[in-house]
Amino acid sequence: METLQYKLQQFDPGIVWLDYNNQISALNSVAMDVLGNLRELALGENILNFHPEKSHEKIKLLLKESRCPMDSPAPVSMMVNAIDRLLMIKVSKMYGEKEVVGTCMIFYDLTDIASGVNSDSLSGNKPLKIRKIPVYKNNRILLIDLKSIVFIKAEGHYCSLYTIDNEYMCNLSMSDLEGTLDIDSFTRVHRSFIVNLDEVNEIERKNKDILLKVKTNKELTIPVGRNQQALVKQYLNLV
Repeated sequence: METLQYKLQQFDPGIVWLDYNNQISALNSVAMDVLGNLRELALGENILNFHPEKSHEKIKLLLKESRCPMDSPAPVSMMVNAIDRLLMIKVSKMYGEKEVVGTCMIFYDLTDIASGVNSDSLSGNKPLKIRKIPVYKNNRILLIDLKSIVFIKAEGHYCSLYTIDNEYMCNLSMSDLEGTLDIDSFTRVHRSFIVNLDEVNEIERKNKDILLKVKTNKELTIPVGRNQQALVKQYLNLV
């Protein structure tokens, strides 16, 4: 686990101005570089159009919760599929003389740090793979190494990461993480759980159900969905 504060101080942030209707009205050079070929289409476009439909409610909630800078919500991690990037986003409502006139969205591109690969060398044909997951805890941005994660649990639009002795709230959703984790032992065993199968201590059978006991400081069992049982058995050499 490592903190990101020092590294972020060395980054130039991307800045996007949204008007009252959440349409992009201006952006800085960093934001234009991150958008790449899409930058020519950005001005006047609603910010939701850069995210898959499944993420729209999450974006709307983030924009709704933003207030003046002193009350603005904590930074949020987002997988932006349109540009295949992992961004840490901070938003604040901007006030004119009497009313809200728009939103300032500041972001840091964490793709290189989280993947361990320079984004310039990423192939457009290969999906982004991440080795570290950004979380926000006690007013600090942390990077959690995949090898230290025992399992991941869905929490609505977000999820919780569990290590042997800690729990972290992550702004990424299960659908964001599934398929992007750069370790083969991570498997979606249930609609609500992704498990690092190398961290399974014991397997319990109850009738036709399978439960996994994992290595944490608490006694926890994780259900395995019927459709995933064969895959789990194969990985654990039980077939």
